[in-house]
Amino acid sequence: MRPPSDAPGPGHHRRRLFAGVALAVVMLATAAPAGAVNSATSTPRGAATSPRDNSDLAGSRDGVDLSVADFTGAISPQGTFHLRLRVTNRTRRTLDDLRIVASVHRRAFHRLDFARAVDDGRVGDLWGSLTQDLDPIQGRRVTTLELRKTAEELGWGGAKDNQGVYPLVIRLLRGERTVETIRTAVVVIESTVAQPVRAALIAPVDAPPAIGPDDTAEPGDLLRDLAPRGRLPGLLTDLGQRPDVPVTFALDARLLDDAQDLSDGYTVVRGGDRIPQPPTSSLADAAGGFLSQLRRTMAQPQVEAIALPYGPADLSALVRGGMGREAGRLISEGRARVEALAGKRPSRVLLPADGLSHPALAEVVRGGVDSIVLEERSLDGAGRGGSSPAPVRELRTGTGRTLRAAVPDPWLGEVLADERALRRMDQPVAVQRVIAETASVYFERPFAEDARGVVLLAPLEWDPPPGFAAGLAGALRAAPWVQPVTLTTLLGDVDPPDREPDRLVYPDEARDRELPAWYVRELRSARTALGSLAGVLATDASTPTRFDRALLSAGSVWYRDQTADGVPLIRDVTRTVARLYDAVRVSSSPTVVLSGVDGQIPVTVENSSPIPLRLTVRMESQRFRFAGGPARTVVVPAGGTQTVVFRGRTRTPGGTFPVRVVVEDPDGQLQLASGTLVVRSTAVSIAALAVVIGAGVFLLVWWLRTIARRRRGTRQGDEP
Repeated sequence: MRPPSDAPGPGHHRRRLFAGVALAVVMLATAAPAGAVNSATSTPRGAATSPRDNSDLAGSRDGVDLSVADFTGAISPQGTFHLRLRVTNRTRRTLDDLRIVASVHRRAFHRLDFARAVDDGRVGDLWGSLTQDLDPIQGRRVTTLELRKTAEELGWGGAKDNQGVYPLVIRLLRGERTVETIRTAVVVIESTVAQPVRAALIAPVDAPPAIGPDDTAEPGDLLRDLAPRGRLPGLLTDLGQRPDVPVTFALDARLLDDAQDLSDGYTVVRGGDRIPQPPTSSLADAAGGFLSQLRRTMAQPQVEAIALPYGPADLSALVRGGMGREAGRLISEGRARVEALAGKRPSRVLLPADGLSHPALAEVVRGGVDSIVLEERSLDGAGRGGSSPAPVRELRTGTGRTLRAAVPDPWLGEVLADERALRRMDQPVAVQRVIAETASVYFERPFAEDARGVVLLAPLEWDPPPGFAAGLAGALRAAPWVQPVTLTTLLGDVDPPDREPDRLVYPDEARDRELPAWYVRELRSARTALGSLAGVLATDASTPTRFDRALLSAGSVWYRDQTADGVPLIRDVTRTVARLYDAVRVSSSPTVVLSGVDGQIPVTVENSSPIPLRLTVRMESQRFRFAGGPARTVVVPAGGTQTVVFRGRTRTPGGTFPVRVVVEDPDGQLQLASGTLVVRSTAVSIAALAVVIGAGVFLLVWWLRTIARRRRGTRQGDEP
């Protein structure tokens, strides 16, 4: 299993599989505090262990199953290794000649070696073993057996050189044939270490958007997520069982807003009919219960909250589409709404849904973010300095400053993301899969004096097996090589590598995953329309608020693959605004006559919509000056008209000129209607009069002069 380099980010809620792994993996929970790590929760909520496919030969072939009830996941060189197993006979006949063989193999020297041994069965030489024959098992019966050996008997003794992660293979044999195989690992380590690895677990709390246009909802998937025994309450319950373990929750304010709205009642659409659902309905009750549980969890002192960008938003796509201001607002809105609804002020750490482009990073910096969570593949320093990425980096932002970045461990992220594989394991084994991986991180530099760390980031729609999160939290607390901390504590304790700051990398595959450009254009147009609507509505403040929430949600990464679900949110806004604006028109008389150089010019605006509208009427003309300015803001009643009177003064009396009338929203963003008036002034123009008089004088002088010339010519003709 290798760290993923181009796997989809958490914006994709599809389950990721372990790369190249046969999913035969099994890991053990931890044993008791005296030098051993115990599984904190041994029994899953609900049902029995589900079938696994981690056997060399299918157990159903013989009708017998092998499972791990508990075992010592970590042992000191002076301790005792303990393994408790269950063997189930699912047939009606008695099974005999069964034997258990648990073999310990040479330790894994690096993480890739560990992954190959546990996931692929490529174990090294035999180190030691435990064997026990089973008594015959009657039909439909379960046998429990325990195997014990001291560390000395297994060859670990007291030498520090023997500490490490050792692959453990547990086989159920019938005769000489292997019936089922479980592969895991056991950690050999002193009960205390000088410098444990800081481990920050980030658990996202999010779900796909629930509220559609006109506040409609579809209860099916929501109940799965929000019901008392659903996915999200189950996660909060599991992690809430260990209040002594620091956890960082990444909360999406859009989900919390949806839950708040649902708790007050909602509407479903059935056969084209809208059917209101009261606050006592099952979904409304579940949403209210989830919010109450979340607030109780957030009140615990060891719990930290960070806010996802509202939606969670596709920041890179929005900035690329010219909505940088919207991207910044989605970051601040996410923080504000999380604090209001969860009762916990979030840290100024940003967890983007799927990497960031360079322009989006600039908006993040302007948004006042202190730190950012970025995958290793988003930094140009990927692969430098060892198998495990440095969990804290300095990131150059391009504005001359640096930003601290938390880098999740890709190996552990891959394990947490494959929930199907975790469900096929026994719970102690699933927990140990993660815990032994953190031990591999520790043994990369077991005696390092500087603080080290590891960030465990679960996927956006995390759905671990019931009880797994509680077991993981308890195991992290009990493991001597791990110190659970919140994300901000890790960022403060662990220094970044002593080298030049990393630069942001935004790969082409991340660009290809963005919301489509046409979708962002529609969203931008709707945002412009809504901005004008907020000023136009004279009395209704709830409509812009509802539409604003819809457009904030529409920029979510959840709509990358389901744009058909996001488009109705956008077009509900544009259609509503268009209907209102189409109801506005100019209905004035087409001709206005002024008896002098100035006078009153009335303009009548009609509103045929069912709500009053606040509008701005503006006059456009180069031939008139308007007292008080060329614009007036008025409220036009629903289904009525409003006449606005402008006092105009003509620059050229005695003429007939067109005047354009424009009706727009109060902010001047959108033009709603227009018309043209013809204004005629009957006043005599002084300039024209002067021209006429001047022309008359000129003609008179010319006529008199002509007569004088004629007379002089006559007198000269009469002389001899």
